[in-house]
Amino acid sequence: EDSISNSSSSQGLSQPSTQTTQYLRADTPNNATPITSYPTLRIEKNDLKSVTLMEAKAKVKDIAISRERITLKDVLQEGTFGRIFHGILIEEKDPSKEKQVFVKTVKDQASEIQITMMLTESSKLRGLHHRNLLPITHVCIEEGEKPMVLLPYMNWGNLKLFLRQCKLVEANNPQAISQQDLVHMA
Repeated sequence: EDSISNSSSSQGLSQPSTQTTQYLRADTPNNATPITSYPTLRIEKNDLKSVTLMEAKAKVKDIAISRERITLKDVLQEGTFGRIFHGILIEEKDPSKEKQVFVKTVKDQASEIQITMMLTESSKLRGLHHRNLLPITHVCIEEGEKPMVLLPYMNWGNLKLFLRQCKLVEANNPQAISQQDLVHMA
């Protein structure tokens, strides 16, 4: 099934809602009334499905590079449909220079729809600049090969794993964060 989840924690992502979702701000006291002015995040699944693989490739063609310029190193993260590698990108203007990158790709068994979704997502995110998002710098979309999406390498670690490892404020835990900090990050 296409929906992400029917649980109440991800209603804004999985199904259109006619009701307003309420959120507590980080600085809201526990007994205060929640505010309802934050917009609900919506991902239109039909937007992704209506694009063909050929159209998705055309949207990122201007940032496409040759696969020969990329060397894959260690697998950093593996999901159901894809992997993220630590990679090396050879500079186009000076082949003696290398740059570390993240390389996002799909697994061999990924469907055409999953590949199209990854490229469509890349085309939508590449011009987006936000302090919490890595910009998409290049893609590899050569025929007969699984696509690759390149992002700048950051060695700060995985935020999701860090947050899972953090405990709420404890006196002896240097990685402890408060519930207010967690809400602020969300």
